[in-house]
Amino acid sequence: MYFGLWGNSRADASLFGANPIHESGAVAIAVPINDGESYNLVILEQLNQQRQCWREQGDSPTVIDPLLLNFDFTGICGRSTDSNGYSVRLGGEDMGWRYDLRLVFEQSELKLKAFNTDNPWRSPIEVGSTKGLGSGMLKIHLNEGWTLGKRTYEGKELGHIYMVNGRSVNQLIANVPSRSSFSSSRPTTTAASQQVEVASTTKAIQIFVPPSQPTAIAVPDAPTAQRSNLSLNTNGLAPLPVPNSAIPTRNSDSSGYVRLNSVTIQPPPPPISLAQSLGLKYKVVVNATSNWQKENLKKVVPDAFHTWVGDRRLMQAGAFADEVEARELQERLREAGFSSEIISIH
Repeated sequence: MYFGLWGNSRADASLFGANPIHESGAVAIAVPINDGESYNLVILEQLNQQRQCWREQGDSPTVIDPLLLNFDFTGICGRSTDSNGYSVRLGGEDMGWRYDLRLVFEQSELKLKAFNTDNPWRSPIEVGSTKGLGSGMLKIHLNEGWTLGKRTYEGKELGHIYMVNGRSVNQLIANVPSRSSFSSSRPTTTAASQQVEVASTTKAIQIFVPPSQPTAIAVPDAPTAQRSNLSLNTNGLAPLPVPNSAIPTRNSDSSGYVRLNSVTIQPPPPPISLAQSLGLKYKVVVNATSNWQKENLKKVVPDAFHTWVGDRRLMQAGAFADEVEARELQERLREAGFSSEIISIH
């Protein structure tokens, strides 16, 4: 069905479209972890009007009250928590594997920026900001020209959300301030961050990666912004963070809790898996056996982990509700030199 579709990633990008999301239909938020030492980028979506999914308070900054955490929001609210669930679309082109969205601390506020992972020497593109700092979850106000949209493929709307700008990369880069504003200090590696060296004739770029331990926040972990300074990978491969959990998730319309309907005179039905409860149908696995293969796979998917498929011990790179998005990750892995397969989740 898909033979010949994924041969050229740049041409494939044009196969995807974008449907606009109404301004009140979705919101990008910065979710604090470690008492505000770092933040995760999460996008909440109002799927229907049965119940309100969030409430906004204030202006600079705008604090988000996540109402969806107070009820079973299955089919009512959606959430995208990492790069499997959201990406950048510029000038009508899908830039998901070339630009990575990160939150950074800058001038008493958080700024959402898109970093070029193929060419780390290029200046990042500013997408929006929180317009100040405050306690709790903060709304990211998108800059002029930026909107949210849903990815489409052959007319079918997918769950993936775009940060959309109609201007091209070069047009946006032309308006980016000088790189001299970035810090050049060298960080040390901690449990919540990791340092990757980059060869550059200018100062180091500051980026941020997810913490290695899960947090107590109800919204799943995603790529985080942290106060320590980091540098980008020079292998030309875009890091694809996935959560450190039994099943890496993109987004979910369920609370993640399994409720068993028991009957007094009959035993309860067998429990469904976490993946099924989150609406995930496909997982991408890699047969990485040697230490070299595992180390290089983690350069593409830092949190890939071991999993069993029957009697085979493989490395899982991601789980998705849409087969198209699973095949997009499979193509990225192919470009990096890995043979992978897509397995249906039962």
